[in-house]
Amino acid sequence: MDELIIGEITRRMRRPAYVGVCFAVFILTALCVPTSGTSLHVLAVDPTIFHQADNPTWISIGVAFVMTLVLPMIGAMTINNALSTARESGVLPFLQTSRVSRVRLLSSMFIGNLAQLLGLWLVMVISAGGMCLIRFFGVAMTPWQFIGPLTVLLPGLVVLAALALLTETLPILRGRSGSAFISLAILVTYFSETGSGRVVGLTGVSTLIATLNHSVKAVTGHAVRGVQVLGTGAVSAKGHRTLLFSGVSFNGQLWQQIAVCLALAALFVGLSCVFLERRPLKAKHRQHQAKRDNVVHGLIAGEALRLLATIPMWLKIVTMMLWVISFGVQWATVTSVMLPVLNLLAIALLVQAGWGINENKVADWLSLSSRRMYQHRSAHIVVLIAANLLLNLPVLIHFTHISWPFIIWCLAMPLLAVASGQIVGNGRLTESLVVVLWFSYLNGKTTLVPFTQVGTGAVYAGLTLIAILVIFGWNCFKVRRVAV
Repeated sequence: MDELIIGEITRRMRRPAYVGVCFAVFILTALCVPTSGTSLHVLAVDPTIFHQADNPTWISIGVAFVMTLVLPMIGAMTINNALSTARESGVLPFLQTSRVSRVRLLSSMFIGNLAQLLGLWLVMVISAGGMCLIRFFGVAMTPWQFIGPLTVLLPGLVVLAALALLTETLPILRGRSGSAFISLAILVTYFSETGSGRVVGLTGVSTLIATLNHSVKAVTGHAVRGVQVLGTGAVSAKGHRTLLFSGVSFNGQLWQQIAVCLALAALFVGLSCVFLERRPLKAKHRQHQAKRDNVVHGLIAGEALRLLATIPMWLKIVTMMLWVISFGVQWATVTSVMLPVLNLLAIALLVQAGWGINENKVADWLSLSSRRMYQHRSAHIVVLIAANLLLNLPVLIHFTHISWPFIIWCLAMPLLAVASGQIVGNGRLTESLVVVLWFSYLNGKTTLVPFTQVGTGAVYAGLTLIAILVIFGWNCFKVRRVAV
């Protein structure tokens, strides 16, 4: 394999942010598993005829119906700045001045985009497979019944990898306008396919609809009469028949869709080679960023701005929208959906706890003075605790009285993240622990988040005290070591 391609893939996979996105996809996939008897149902198919989500074939097709929209959106945000990052880091200007052809350069960028998207798809498959084992252990299922519905996403991901590259080479679509264009294209394509069931099949929804109709027709003799994806409210009527979804059929129409997707990807990569700048562009945003960084009024405000600057703008907007929506939904929806999703999005903030300042060597300067170190660490903790309490405010307002166990849990999470970040020196341990917590929560271990459980709250109180001792004890040890 070309060394340029190997280097590009290795550089992408080693990014801490990409690891965090993989964890997010893992949890989101677990959220997209169809269930029965709950107020939120991911997939409902003719509830007056069929039992809902009573066999493992429902998991893969239910996950596929939701992730055909969610995974491309997340993937687009993940890969859309690959070329601009190479511009800012000096990699692209260096390669442009070397004897590297434009086709070879952009082909490696395209394969890097595709590798990241395939990595997210593989995480989705692993999460869905784990949910099959947890919920339907020992129930027979053919491999193609499981993997078939999930493969419909692959042609669209190939197109997305090329489209993201094209938007970064076209001058009119560089930056945020390119992200908005890709998001709009995904939404239009998705809802066009769900409405007509025909179109080109870039997202794979049309293939899923055809598979669903074929499976229902094999049992009832007619096509599906009622389908609901991500609906709320209990199912009024319960059917008595079992619906087993078949694997995706590779007919002539599906092969035609695959050929069209591959042709579009090749066209987009070719256009990217045409529109790529022949001379390195000047980076103009660094001066504005430096001016913003210098305008810091107060230690706590400065720390809050520094942490917020590490979170992408799209993630801030999505979190704010879901946070506002959480105030108007019922308690069951808040605890079963909004609470896990909001805290999942907050992983981007928690992974910076305790070690983020090490990236620019600020910690080495702070460690020369114990007073500065304690002041900064205290401001860091105060900002994280305030952010976590604010994030979980939609849960707190539902209590008729003050829930001390839940408040203690809100205090413990950022403190444990800070202690973990200080000791390990990165946020990977924090990511792993948070993912395990919410994965267990989504699979029935709801007592891990103490709403009213005094015993669990006392455990988190003990962990909070241990975290405080670790945080300030570690700071004291570091200051003495630097002084020596």
